[in-house]
Amino acid sequence: MKKGKQLCAEVDRGVISSACLYELPVYDANSQAYDRKVVPQTNEPVPEGMFPDSIAGLPAMKNGHCGPQISNDGRVNCAGGYGTVSRQLVAVYFERWPENTPKLKEWSHLDPTAKWSHLQDPDVNEEVRGGGKVLRYLGKWYSGVQGVDGSFVQTEHKATSYVWFNANTIVEVLFYDPMPEQEAFLSYYLGKFPSTSK
Repeated sequence: MKKGKQLCAEVDRGVISSACLYELPVYDANSQAYDRKVVPQTNEPVPEGMFPDSIAGLPAMKNGHCGPQISNDGRVNCAGGYGTVSRQLVAVYFERWPENTPKLKEWSHLDPTAKWSHLQDPDVNEEVRGGGKVLRYLGKWYSGVQGVDGSFVQTEHKATSYVWFNANTIVEVLFYDPMPEQEAFLSYYLGKFPSTSK
């Protein structure tokens, strides 16, 4: 991928180079379309302590995992949840970038500028916790169920997300509803992955 980016940049250092850089991830992700051998992708190992069996008595949902490294930017995404069989109460996300990646900035799954946000107009505040900066996103999300009579019942939830950097990794702890265990979760994750956000 690095070599491909270098070659793209050398084409004309203008419009064609930009088009080449835009298409490079598409080429990389669609090996069969370009008659290349499919290279199987394997998940990255989950770092020690990333998703313990329980925090503050709330059990892990045994879904903690890290995906394969994304070849076009070197990023690795990890995610896990805590809660009950029927309902996830806390989501924990890690987005690890290669060292010295320029222009990274914190974002949350509650951030409307993020591609997969379910929230409108979040309230974002900066806090200092454990000696480092943490961004707190406050907002709402909605869930719904259909009753046996066909009616649809929608529930509004007050979500809170805490986001910070730990070196080249963006850490997010997202609470779907307010809960007494929030401080224990933040204490654990800030202790294990201290904030280096500035």
